[in-house]
Formats: sequence, structure tokens, C-alpha cells
Amino acid sequence: MEFKKKKIGSRGKKILIVVLVVALVLGGGYWAWMTFGEGSSDNTASQKDTENEDEAKDNESADESSNSSNQSPSIEPDKNVQTDRPATGETLNVWITSKDIINGTLRIRVQIDQNISGGTCTLAIGSYTTSVPVAFEPQSASCQGFDVLTSAYSGNSFTITVQDGNKSGSVKGDLP
Repeated sequence: MEFKKKKIGSRGKKILIVVLVVALVLGGGYWAWMTFGEGSSDNTASQKDTENEDEAKDNESADESSNSSNQSPSIEPDKNVQTDRPATGETLNVWITSKDIINGTLRIRVQIDQNISGGTCTLAIGSYTTSVPVAFEPQSASCQGFDVLTSAYSGNSFTITVQDGNKSGSVKGDLP
């Protein structure tokens, strides 16, 4: 008895390859979703446990620091960025992240410790004053940036005030 080999045409081979590739991609995607995504109940439960533990540790350390001193915790600016004097605001901590003069233009960048949705940042140098809106960021906010021609002002120091409704804060610095 002799077996005949049935030949698959080139079109049939292409269809078979496409079907196998699609099946592998779908299977791999489903596996990844079940392992790492929303489908993994073990993963989401462990994430919630970890988040709760972290929150509890943060609360404990905050309680310990408030018991040991009467000072309120402040947000520290990035150590790699130039900053000026600490904030003097009532409810908003404000600090300078950079200040430079580039091609005759003073550039000052300011960070705000809270996530505020509106507000105004005002720069005052002597009698010169200008304002820019607050830029929303996920964890904090910043002023949209001050770019002022050096010929527009005279003075050696400046004050930046941030106002958002009843919240305000300010910072002072020396010009570069």
C-alpha cells in the first residue's frame, strides 16, 4: 500500500502560517493579561497590600516626626537643581528650580508643592511686574516660566508670588 503525499499549495501555506501567528499572539496576550494585568487577582491583592503597608509606614513616620518637633514637614526640592531661599507662603510651598540669563533673557522656573488647577504666578523685580499662569502637573504644579528681557527691569533681587483662590505662597531670590 502506498501513501500519496498531498501537497498544500502556496496559498494554503500562507493562510496556515497567518492563522498560527494570530493564535500565538492572542494566546500570549491572554497569558500576559492574566499574569500581569487586571485578570490576576493575586497580583492586584498583593499590590493593594503593599500600598496599604506603604501608607501605614508613611503615616507612622509622619506621626513620629510631628511628635518629635512642632515643625510641619516640607517638600524638599531636587538636590541636583539650584534652589533659593525656602518658601514663605501660608499654604503653598514655592521654590525656584532654575534661574539663568541666556542671550539677554532672564529665565526663572518655579515649582509648587501642591497640585493646584489654576492660579497665577507673579514676578516682581523692582518696579517691573509680570504674571504667568500655573501649569498643572500630576503630583504638583509649576509656574509656566518667566522669560524676561534683561533690559526690561532693573534691580538685584526678585519676588515670585503664587496665588490660587485663598492659597498663596512666595519665594525671594537674587538675580543671577
